[in-house]
Amino acid sequence: MFRAYAMLAAGVLSLLAIARPLAAAGVLAAVVGPSLAARRAAALARCLRVCGEFTVDLGGSVRVTVTRTGVEAAS
Repeated sequence: MFRAYAMLAAGVLSLLAIARPLAAAGVLAAVVGPSLAARRAAALARCLRVCGEFTVDLGGSVRVTVTRTGVEAAS
C-alpha cells in the first residue's frame, strides 16, 4: 500500500520537475536537507557522548573544538 503512494508521489514530482525545475529543486532541498542535517547532528552527538569532544574545521586555519567539561563530563 505504501509503495503505491510512493509511486504516485514520484509521478507527481517527476511532472513537477519537467514543468518547473526550480520548484522541483526546492522541494528536493526541503526534503533531503533536514534529513542530512539530522544524521550529521546525531553523529556529532554520538561522538561527543563517546569521545567527549569533536572538532569542526571551518576552512583555512579556523578550527572549533567542542568538549564536555565539569558537570557534563561527570555524568
